[in-house]
Amino acid sequence: MFPLASTVLRLSPLHGFSLLLTLALVIGAGIALSRRQRGAAGFSLGGRQSGAGLVAGAIVGSSVGGGATIGTAQLAYQHGMVAWCFTLGMGLGLVLLALFLSKALRHSGLETVPQYLASSYGRAAEPVVSLISCLGIFFACASSMLPGMSLLSALFGLSPDAAALLSVLLIAAYILVGGQRGASVSGMLKSALLWVGLGVAACGACCGSDLHTAGSFSLLSRGGGYTLSCLGATAVGIMTAQMYIQAIFSARHERAAVQGALLGAALTVPVGLMATLVGMRMRLSHPELAACPLLALPQFLLTELPPWLGGATLGGLVLAIISSAAAQALAIGTMVSRDLAAELLGLRSDRCLLGINRAALVLTAAAVALFCRVNPDASVLVWNYLSMALRGSGIFLPLLLAVLTRGRIVHHLGGAWVLSTMLLSTAAALAASLCSESPPVGIGLAVSALLLALGAGRKALARRSGL
Repeated sequence: MFPLASTVLRLSPLHGFSLLLTLALVIGAGIALSRRQRGAAGFSLGGRQSGAGLVAGAIVGSSVGGGATIGTAQLAYQHGMVAWCFTLGMGLGLVLLALFLSKALRHSGLETVPQYLASSYGRAAEPVVSLISCLGIFFACASSMLPGMSLLSALFGLSPDAAALLSVLLIAAYILVGGQRGASVSGMLKSALLWVGLGVAACGACCGSDLHTAGSFSLLSRGGGYTLSCLGATAVGIMTAQMYIQAIFSARHERAAVQGALLGAALTVPVGLMATLVGMRMRLSHPELAACPLLALPQFLLTELPPWLGGATLGGLVLAIISSAAAQALAIGTMVSRDLAAELLGLRSDRCLLGINRAALVLTAAAVALFCRVNPDASVLVWNYLSMALRGSGIFLPLLLAVLTRGRIVHHLGGAWVLSTMLLSTAAALAASLCSESPPVGIGLAVSALLLALGAGRKALARRSGL
């Protein structure tokens, strides 16, 4: 059973009307403003015509999902202010992406992270990077779908299986009709909704209660090592994630890519703080939720806000979960179509690639829903941090070196050595995750740095021997 499956959140008629109207308006606007997209590139990149606002919308659509909202409130209920580390790490990663990577990535004219790394380390890099990226994205998608399925179950009294099926259908409808451009438009509208609703909720959470008694206000309440691991894992995960870099690729020019990433950071970080304050307030006022802290944020919206605003914010919350999971499924679909179907299988038909992209994202959503059904009691942010750590451990340093050296680093390391480094460092992070509560990014990056240094030394020694 889902954590929320045994509980129904009571919606008044005004709550229900406001929620459904919000869903209809935001999704309808995304569809109406994305009709001009054409072909596979139009579907996945919006025709590379996105301005800063649409780039930011695509980023927010991915970043502000179940983890940044419901998952953050859940962890804040349990451990206090340290829950804010997730969106703080996102903001840090987006700022670094904007300042150091976005121009080079957008200038490449490519569509996926594996394509970019293949241009530096050889064609064999594409399937390796795709595998690592898809593994990380799968856990990120699960961290959005789990609270989404639970929320739908609680709001509408659905069985777990019905909630899972409805989640898959909503994700498919959300992304298939609009692609990247539709997701960007809906992401901006959803962000505005959440900013208003969660802002009012956060102010209400701070008024009339002493939050110091509800949990620690220190970001170091679980130890400095845990906090640094969370911030580091999220930052490097953001800088290597296909869904955020895909938004950069969709920009009409390099300046729009930079501005969009910075705007995305500015919109994302406060959402986590708002959700954290609500979670801490609910710990104080609703100790009975200790058995199910995933309820903290939606319960507050229903009971503490005016029905019209609470319903609209719940609609924005549902959209946040759907859009984030959909963006992640689209990222997997794009890599499957471009890096596997086009490059490995030699398929070139635009219509065929578009069909593969759409089929892959629907199958991804279905597989993630099944995974969530098997693991209904997981902590949402644990999956988020694992997702970020797996991507960052294997891909971050090779990507950074490729950008900074404009691909010349391969002559000092060798493509095969870099590919082995990616696989071994990802495996090390995955193994470390089995025996530690902290995100294992430190171990993964340490293994990656050591192997890259050994590779450079090996090449240098070989050149000297040749002389």
